[in-house]
Amino acid sequence: MQRGKIFRKGSSWHLRYKAFKIVDGQKVWSTTSTKLADVDQKHRSQQSVEQEAEDFLKTLNPAKSVVGPAGAPTFKEQAMIWLERGEKRQRKPIKPATLRNWKSYLNVHILPVLQNVPLPDITNQAVKTFVAGIERSPKTIDNIVQVIKQVRASAVNEHGDEVYPTKWNHEYMDMLRISSREQHRPSFTGEQVTAIVKAAPRRAQMLAVLFASTGLHAGELFGLEIKHFDGRTIKVEQEVWHGIVQAPKTENAHRTIELYPQVAALLKEFIGPTQEGFVFRSGGREADPPKQLPAP
Repeated sequence: MQRGKIFRKGSSWHLRYKAFKIVDGQKVWSTTSTKLADVDQKHRSQQSVEQEAEDFLKTLNPAKSVVGPAGAPTFKEQAMIWLERGEKRQRKPIKPATLRNWKSYLNVHILPVLQNVPLPDITNQAVKTFVAGIERSPKTIDNIVQVIKQVRASAVNEHGDEVYPTKWNHEYMDMLRISSREQHRPSFTGEQVTAIVKAAPRRAQMLAVLFASTGLHAGELFGLEIKHFDGRTIKVEQEVWHGIVQAPKTENAHRTIELYPQVAALLKEFIGPTQEGFVFRSGGREADPPKQLPAP
């Protein structure tokens, strides 16, 4: 099993290790690195990220190596190449949360079954058999299968053309249709929202009010800065994920939301005299008692 070297870069821990690419049927090795964790209360020392490093390195060392036809890579070999490209690509950069989900699908569901299968053998029949062994919701299965498709499609030649072009047949693979009406979408009633707002500490109270009145996602709320609020509207220009400020997930996510007058007044009072910084910054407001809200 190969070893890596843990090192700190800025505010995060990284792992340097050796990886390979398939070139003309041969493995070409090079040294690369991956981010393990942010330096926070959970990961503040090198020893604390050793387990993350060990788990990551395990994914690079299959129990059995299988060489496909004409030197074709195994699914796992190509998956590692696909992930590396995804982490580094400049065109339409992939969000960290998306990469985390992809890695989770690979490590939990896909690689235990398909890691040693030669990439050309990842066919409709192979995916059909794979899907039959998964007990998950139709949407989750669809997300997992999308990862399998992308890994196979990522094998390209020197001209950028797919080496194993595939016409996928969802009907043959017995993929269940996704019905929005049948998806689990829990929600609160108006009475429940009112009860939550009344009982919550001041910071959580303001969050609950904005959640209910604007439809903002958690990452968008925590990415909200005072400069984004003009006293009447808020502009969504960024979001925060695991303490990292990043652009919204899509172009359509950039938007301006007009607030109800009562909500705007409450937010203005919540911010107070502060002129800059994040609206929901760490500390300072969590312990405040609930505020008596005006009647809607």
